[in-house]
Amino acid sequence: MIDQGVDASEIGIFVRSENEIQRARAVVTVSGQAALELSERVEEPGGRVSIGIMHLAKGLEFKAVAVMACDDDALPLQERVETVADEAELDEVYETERHLFYVACTRADLVIAIHAETGLAQSDCADLLRSVLGCMVDNLVDGNPIKINGFAGFSVRHKPERIGRNPKTSVEAPISARNVVVFKPAQALKDKVDQAENQ
Repeated sequence: MIDQGVDASEIGIFVRSENEIQRARAVVTVSGQAALELSERVEEPGGRVSIGIMHLAKGLEFKAVAVMACDDDALPLQERVETVADEAELDEVYETERHLFYVACTRADLVIAIHAETGLAQSDCADLLRSVLGCMVDNLVDGNPIKINGFAGFSVRHKPERIGRNPKTSVEAPISARNVVVFKPAQALKDKVDQAENQ
């Protein structure tokens, strides 16, 4: 990618957890580049390839993204799978793991797509996208549903504490109460996806 004119600072490499971060470091070292390990603290890449865990990918944009070390026990994270109490919770773990993988994989796509569609500078597109998503998150945290006509609705549902059963051991265990985000695609979106799959 660097040979094709992509600057090292425009490349992001993500892994599922800290257990795989050394493999990302090794890839950058072998390529002859320097690595910036992402953290909660914002730091300019300064000509370095950004590496980090998938949780830190949210809100970042790169021209090129690689998601690596997706081993069977890393994605979905085995530690999470082993702590589920029942099939419903297992489904939820798989869904959140898929979403995390999706977020990491698409760090470049939306900004570039908005840039191509509008002609705005990529930095402005990134700011716009960050603002929109930030507003959506704030509304959901406050318990306000969001409806985007022709696309989808987002809402927060409270799941009360209940007793679940571990699907592997059949042992009953309490499942703590929690709030979950519900995504409901609009009929127009479902129709478009269906048409695309059947072409």
